[in-house]
Amino acid sequence: MIFQAIAVFLAQLKLRSVPLLLIVCLGLSLVGCSLPQVSAESRLFLNLSLSPVGTGLFPPLELTNPAAFSAIAYDRQRDRLYALTNDLSLPQVYAFELHLNGIGQRDGAEIQLAVESVTPLQNPPAALLASVDGLALGRQNTAFMVNTEAQEQQTLPHLRRFSLTSGTWQRDLSLPKQYGTSNVASNLDSSSAFGLQPQQGFGALSISPDGDRLFAATQGSLRQDIENVGDGTFSYSRLLHYWIGEPESILVSEHVYPLERSLDPATATTLQGIIALDNAGHFLSLEHTTSPNATSDRLYQFVTGIATDSSGIPQLPPNLASVVPIIKTPALTLDPNHLPLQNHWVGFTMGPYLEDGSKSILLASYGNQRDTSSSQPVLQLTVLRLAQSSSRAT
Repeated sequence: MIFQAIAVFLAQLKLRSVPLLLIVCLGLSLVGCSLPQVSAESRLFLNLSLSPVGTGLFPPLELTNPAAFSAIAYDRQRDRLYALTNDLSLPQVYAFELHLNGIGQRDGAEIQLAVESVTPLQNPPAALLASVDGLALGRQNTAFMVNTEAQEQQTLPHLRRFSLTSGTWQRDLSLPKQYGTSNVASNLDSSSAFGLQPQQGFGALSISPDGDRLFAATQGSLRQDIENVGDGTFSYSRLLHYWIGEPESILVSEHVYPLERSLDPATATTLQGIIALDNAGHFLSLEHTTSPNATSDRLYQFVTGIATDSSGIPQLPPNLASVVPIIKTPALTLDPNHLPLQNHWVGFTMGPYLEDGSKSILLASYGNQRDTSSSQPVLQLTVLRLAQSSSRAT
């Protein structure tokens, strides 16, 4: 009877074209029933699944410190894997031939890596510091990297573009002043408490699939944002979004990325890498957590669609008042019991298509052991299958 009454009422309002489902929902709301609810935020996520499908070893590299292996990026057009190393203050880019033979299809599948070339980076006009991190491949055989260390020596952070063939510096992208570039004292409480924290600079870079946009994220909070972290559950890094154009690139927006945080001050989480999954604001991120007794790593999916543009906010307000952060959801925990040998994840990139047509994610890592034949650090490549259904995540 109640549904008939609703239909008559709508007909009187000349809304005969209203779908039957709307009538049913109105009726259910009147009788106190409800359909299964899905949050508006969850509808923004892609329906993804990630699973490990294989591991392989990098060939021995002339590295004295495995931590000098700091970033990887895959070029699908050239079918090459690039790796950034920074050993003994000499930044270099390795190009590898990569072969995934039967990965995810059969037992005994192999991952083969062979060094094709090594390109030292040439110093730009301002001194190129030893700590270069992040790697994103641009058009016309170029690569973007960052150097962000030596803040205590009044050295400013730089987001730089290099030639992959010659290693020469081409140009810099401008950074907002809240990162420690210039003239921040008038906008902040203290000129000595701004900019990037040591060892928490720009460690995450990614290019959108269309090649038009560059994303760069800090590993941790800016100095001026440390105190304004709400209830202690999160700390916040910053994500920059550039349109890459000629003759100059343009900063489009900046968003606040929430990092998982423990109430234990001895536990800290940093953002190690990001991947732009599409041109519509969907990403994967790699977070690394350290504590006195253990380390852990987790992949997240995140979206920027509803996040506030924070590029005009040099210092985040207490409890993020009026600032909507990026939203994220867990995607995969990198469990060392299922991914043996390695425990330091240092590289993160979209990889080639697998034999079954699905996409892949590549992760580079190192452990505490060394190759017995060369005494070089053991570096490993892990391949994940990335599957996506047409329906949205719920």
